[in-house]
Amino acid sequence: MANKILLIATVAALSTLNAFTASGQTANDVVVRDAWVREATPQDRATGVFLVIENRSTTALSLVGADGAGAATGELHTMKMANEMMRMERVQEIPIPARGTAELKPGGFHIMLFKLSKPLVAGGSTTLTLHFSNGVTKSVPVAVVKRSATGIK
Repeated sequence: MANKILLIATVAALSTLNAFTASGQTANDVVVRDAWVREATPQDRATGVFLVIENRSTTALSLVGADGAGAATGELHTMKMANEMMRMERVQEIPIPARGTAELKPGGFHIMLFKLSKPLVAGGSTTLTLHFSNGVTKSVPVAVVKRSATGIK
């Protein structure tokens, strides 16, 4: 009986390990830095998150989702020129090349947080969970910055 329990536990542990290494990537291959979000008052319906993602593996991957920070919904977006106006457009993924980076910044790719349950106060921080195409998830601290410091209106 003890051998069966040990075998089941070993298989479960290996299955979990394989979920992270089937693509040859692990959580340590993904590094997130310089994360910030624009402050949001209770009246704000949405705000944007910006950060840099490094892919240290030899296989390309994508950011496929984000949640947390007190938002009901997190969406991936980019900015595109249409009829001589910059417009925000939802995307399904943000590619991150092998041994490369993806910079989420104003005017480009970014994460939008909608229906915030609480204000995001400048000088504070929050936590965001990022979901990647290889099955890896990462929870990252995000600094809340003053609206005037972001250059975004």
